[in-house]
Amino acid sequence: GLVDGAGATSGLNLLKTGTFQQVVTATSTYTGTTTVARGTFIIGGNATQFSGTSSVSVYGSGTFQAGNGSGTGANPISDRVNPAAPLALGDVTFGGGTFNLGLPTGTGVVITQSLPSLTLNP
Repeated sequence: GLVDGAGATSGLNLLKTGTFQQVVTATSTYTGTTTVARGTFIIGGNATQFSGTSSVSVYGSGTFQAGNGSGTGANPISDRVNPAAPLALGDVTFGGGTFNLGLPTGTGVVITQSLPSLTLNP
């Protein structure tokens, strides 16, 4: 699926709290914040980008994975997440949080992600 902010009358923010895995397989355009508190949020698909989000926060047992780990070919998608969006891992109350580039194993493919800032909290 995709996350689309079209038609929203005010800022749309995404909060992932369930223990299950959520996979976005189409380029998403919403411009709000993305918070992953539990479970895994995956930007999947070989051409999928999450280019509009204004920030990414991951804490507790949450995992944010940029890439599905199975991309192949000479044109891997780099900067799957908006490169202007700051990334924060952990918070004072819940700690934790994982950011995973989902690198394809055994393919020799390199995926990169630009970040304006990275905040690591205990």
